[in-house]
Amino acid sequence: MYQVSDYILYGSASVCQVTDIRLETFSSSLAREYYVLNPVFGNKLEIYIPTDSSKVVMRRVIHLIR
Repeated sequence: MYQVSDYILYGSASVCQVTDIRLETFSSSLAREYYVLNPVFGNKLEIYIPTDSSKVVMRRVIHLIR
């Protein structure tokens, strides 16, 4: 649904940029595809969201003013 370099609105982290989409294995033995998000304003952290998750509310940002 989202592409690398898209800006999205993600829950409490506010506006984030999709910096990568990749397979990762965290708690389970099966690899899943994840969006890697970086907040645009504030913290320098990476957020991993499964691409197939229906629990996480994300939406595309229409216009971003820096």
